[in-house]
Amino acid sequence: METAWFNASTTIAADNAGAAYVWFGIILALIVAGVTMVYFLRAKLLSDSDPSNSVGFTLGEIREMRASGQMSQTEYEAARDMLLGRDGLTSETPRDKK
Repeated sequence: METAWFNASTTIAADNAGAAYVWFGIILALIVAGVTMVYFLRAKLLSDSDPSNSVGFTLGEIREMRASGQMSQTEYEAARDMLLGRDGLTSETPRDKK
């Protein structure tokens, strides 16, 4: 009698093991999908491709604008200071003294 009970329980356990493997696979796939989604979402949120953060002009471009007369010397100095992150207390640099 004990043998029949033992055989029945091992058959049930074998059937449940198959279902457990299926559920383990589903849970593992959900975890991998979630991690992948978080990875790409974080990369998108932390990217520097936001146009609102861009300055708009490079230092070379404002030099060309000053040389062509599109910008006065005062405007050039203000734009240069803004680009270089200066506080505007002094606009003269050793390069400008030449």
